[in-house]
Amino acid sequence: MQNKVEFGDVVRAKCSAPARAISSTKCLFVSSMCNDLGIDNIDFDVSWDSNNLPLPSDKDLKNYRTVEEAKLEITKDLIKKVAGIWAKYFNETTGALQNITGYDQISGNFAIAGTGTFSTGTGAISLNGATSVTGTNTFTYTMSGTPASNATGTPTARLDGAGWTKPLTGTGLAAFLQGTGESWARYLRVDDTVGASARLIGYESMSDINNGAGLFPTAALLPSGAYMTKSATTDAVVRAWVLVATERWFTLIINQSGTATASSIMSFGDIASYVSGDQYKTILIASNSATVNTSNYGYGGLALHTAAPTNEAKCIARPYTGVGSGVKVNLTGALSVATNMTFIGNGATTAMNGSAGGTTSIVDGALYQSPIMVTESSAYRGMLPEPAGAEG
Repeated sequence: MQNKVEFGDVVRAKCSAPARAISSTKCLFVSSMCNDLGIDNIDFDVSWDSNNLPLPSDKDLKNYRTVEEAKLEITKDLIKKVAGIWAKYFNETTGALQNITGYDQISGNFAIAGTGTFSTGTGAISLNGATSVTGTNTFTYTMSGTPASNATGTPTARLDGAGWTKPLTGTGLAAFLQGTGESWARYLRVDDTVGASARLIGYESMSDINNGAGLFPTAALLPSGAYMTKSATTDAVVRAWVLVATERWFTLIINQSGTATASSIMSFGDIASYVSGDQYKTILIASNSATVNTSNYGYGGLALHTAAPTNEAKCIARPYTGVGSGVKVNLTGALSVATNMTFIGNGATTAMNGSAGGTTSIVDGALYQSPIMVTESSAYRGMLPEPAGAEG
């Protein structure tokens, strides 16, 4: 019976193979079946006399020690990082901030409820984080602990954005990129040098503000281009606007004439496609004319038609096959029985509820609504996502 070994000593493994010690209880052996190295417990109850079976070489032992030393360093580094995090946590939660029950903005208002981020300036970061904005000018922030003193520095607060960025710019030019996440990261190029209306082009990718691939619409598809009216007059008069956005979609409405019945509308983003794994489902909805419309909602709104109108620019990045370039699409109501039915935008107001301009059914008084369907070649490609239509 053996009871003491040194690193590299010849021993016997529990599996009966001759082996070499790598610790006081473990050994390295060569498998007789596949010649791979293995680790086993040392068998102290049998003779360690060698036989003709192969033993691990000195190089095998050296490689094993190198790997184990590397694993040890990684473990030490991880322990240091965890210890540092805990030390920082205890230092902050017992330090600078306490008794914050609300916060008034330095300037501006929270226009709507949403998720905001609160930063305590030079105070403890353990009190930063996301909270619900329920009031117009203030919100209450619930702390996770009870620090020993009040906040210091200048607190800041903001509503979280939808994730869109503006990575490319030029004189009167900008390219807006969809937010990360579930989108395919398409670009919308805006040319603000053409007067009262901005010209719009979607891109699958862009290398700079003037160059990219996968344009929609292409010049061949829509020679006049796609447009969004900013103002009915070329002056400094401020126009009211509303932007509703997610990381994949936005709808912009501008009250370009200052009247209650005339606004311009456009949308850009990913539809809820019926094509599995659709990489080309990004759609641009706008007007095909730079002419200012001051009498009603401008062409390019979310108007529903049984036949595609000639005064609107509605195009998607590629056909449902994924091959080719941008194609025109149309918007319809899944339950529409009228020739034209308007959701938001220009067109007839005959509703599927049975009366011109009506909101409820003439049959039972109920309000019937429909998802906004996207049709390509007279077939459903998909539907518009929220906030424009049904959830996608």
